[in-house]
Amino acid sequence: MVYIALLHDPIAAAANSHPTRRHAIARRVPSSRIDVEQMKGWIAACADEHTDTCARRPNRPLGKRNLHELPTIRFVDVINKCIAELPPTKFPVYAALSYVWGSVFTTRLSTHNRTSLLEPGILRKLWSRLPRTIRDAIKLTKQLGMQYLWVDSLCLVQNDPQDVENGIRLMDCIYEEAAVTIVAASGDHADYGIPGVASTGRTLAHRIVEVKPGVEVIACQQFNEALKNAPYSKRAWT
Repeated sequence: MVYIALLHDPIAAAANSHPTRRHAIARRVPSSRIDVEQMKGWIAACADEHTDTCARRPNRPLGKRNLHELPTIRFVDVINKCIAELPPTKFPVYAALSYVWGSVFTTRLSTHNRTSLLEPGILRKLWSRLPRTIRDAIKLTKQLGMQYLWVDSLCLVQNDPQDVENGIRLMDCIYEEAAVTIVAASGDHADYGIPGVASTGRTLAHRIVEVKPGVEVIACQQFNEALKNAPYSKRAWT
């Protein structure tokens, strides 16, 4: 299913460019790289206009659960390139990654490498051993001006059943409290990358028609339609 929208001119609409005030208007998406500034605008609009529903309240009980039940919460520190362990009372602004593991090898947090992964700079040394999707998410998180990224494979001790159980039990809380969730829906494995970020390019086709001089319309595919056949949609947790 597709829908038709007016093609947005960012220069002409600069005076009314707030992303939540544009209705039935689409934009020409750059074919090679994502627009980080546009993403920042969306995040800022969410913080400004959706405070009742999107305000971050990590102490808020979700049923009988909240993130303070975790003895420690871990993040990838994208500035210091290491894993950071923080008490749940010190709750930062963070991004979360949702992606497809697939069958590729990935460096994972374990009881054997936990101490070394806490060392600042360690992820620079291990960079080539991280799957491309995680590398791209680290770069994107930094570009968005955030320091912390939550990734299950690096933030839950994979060979500690209790740590994994704690994380899975509160998984919805972890994603709900993220300032933004990066959904890597392309590809069927963690080394596919995030199209439009870093070295992972993308190819997009626009169906645009000029209906009269200076007025163009664009055919846009419904997001859910584009997503429903992707391997990402077949995961147990999305």
